[in-house]
Amino acid sequence: MIGGLYHANKYFHDSTPDVFAQRIADKIWEQNNQAILLSVHNMGLATCFLQETHADTALQLYSFTDSKWKLKPGV
Repeated sequence: MIGGLYHANKYFHDSTPDVFAQRIADKIWEQNNQAILLSVHNMGLATCFLQETHADTALQLYSFTDSKWKLKPGV
């Protein structure tokens, strides 16, 4: 069973999953309503490498709520 999708944007300053990643995640969610979308935040990843701290800023967890993929804060 597929539990989710991870995604990284092509451009450095893009910080949210694009429409294609969301559509793929939608299809996964249709089969598993506990699926997640994990997005690599490029700016957060760069900060993590430079400062060797704040590893939690490199990944963003999205859950499917109210028919949309929404960022789960504090995860």
